[in-house]
Amino acid sequence: MTIATNHMTLEEYLTYDDGTDKRHELVAGELVEMPSESPLNIQIALFFVGPFAAIPANQPIE
Repeated sequence: MTIATNHMTLEEYLTYDDGTDKRHELVAGELVEMPSESPLNIQIALFFVGPFAAIPANQPIE
């Protein structure tokens, strides 16, 4: 018994739109739904991005 699977190409993945806000990644030709970010992940990201928010956009970084 053979099970047929449809593998997605990179071109198909780049143009894929399922009409939702869900994010996906391509793993070995298979489309895999990515989980939403956890509150801890958001806190870690803000910890690292926060100091850069205090730098004015027109100020050169030396």
